[in-house]
Amino acid sequence: MISTKSLLALVPFVAGAFAQSKQVISPELRRDQIYNPIMNYMPPTQSHWDQWGAGWTLEDCYNFARERGQNPADYEVFNVHYTDCSEPWIMCRHRSAKVDQIRMIDMIGRLPVRVRQHIKHFIVSYDIGPYAGLYWGGNIAIDDESLDMYVLMHEASHALDFSALRQYGSPFSETAIWKDNWAQDSRIPTGYAAGNWVENFAESGPIGLYDRYVPGGIGNIQPNWSQIFHQYATYQGYLGDTIQYGGTCPSRIPNSKVVSMYGRSAKVSTAAMGEMPDVSFKSANVTVLEEVVGSVSCDKSHFH
Repeated sequence: MISTKSLLALVPFVAGAFAQSKQVISPELRRDQIYNPIMNYMPPTQSHWDQWGAGWTLEDCYNFARERGQNPADYEVFNVHYTDCSEPWIMCRHRSAKVDQIRMIDMIGRLPVRVRQHIKHFIVSYDIGPYAGLYWGGNIAIDDESLDMYVLMHEASHALDFSALRQYGSPFSETAIWKDNWAQDSRIPTGYAAGNWVENFAESGPIGLYDRYVPGGIGNIQPNWSQIFHQYATYQGYLGDTIQYGGTCPSRIPNSKVVSMYGRSAKVSTAAMGEMPDVSFKSANVTVLEEVVGSVSCDKSHFH
């Protein structure tokens, strides 16, 4: 299992009943055993970015800030144009966050484009209360002290669970397909994977991605990999080309609407507001996905 000090303990708001009787695989895995080596096999994607004009933000970023007692105007909003997608990703960063824009852009750009397409917006803040990370409606938010590739792969796996396999059911982790394959294994990947089906899938994600990308696979660091094989192999098998590198983005979740970062009732001069950004998709080659329903939260005390 991932040791207590490095465990992602994510408590979903939308998880079905989960009866867990399996023990955690032994020996325990450290989180750094996964995120340190895998960084060498998750290449960055070329990109350029541009800042939003004064006064405007995304409704999802605005609500995220207000729900935490923060000022939405303290967030910078920027478009990131990756070379493998004709539509940019819009990201929000609190100006006090330790994580800068370049790191945000680099980290998300290391995810395969067909994984990335199931992420609506990426937010980083210096303080998101008791949470290390949040997933809701396609968005991912991560606390600036919690961002590493393991955390990002875990959160991205939530996005895939709710959005990428909708033809089987959403979340996929609560379908009979996932549960039947889980039943064939004698162990679970981490202690937190015992909590519910949603987290069982998300904790299988970093292991499945490590096994897919790193030469030699998970057997490099886990001699008893066969005890959790059906969980990470089902993750790999059903996602298929979605978790492969290469290609371009065929689909995207629609952007949140644009709102004033000062709120509807604020009296702001016209001079303080730049031109309102257009966040509609322009490319005929990108299919607009339906909105995603679902939310998952991560308790920081279990992560650090």
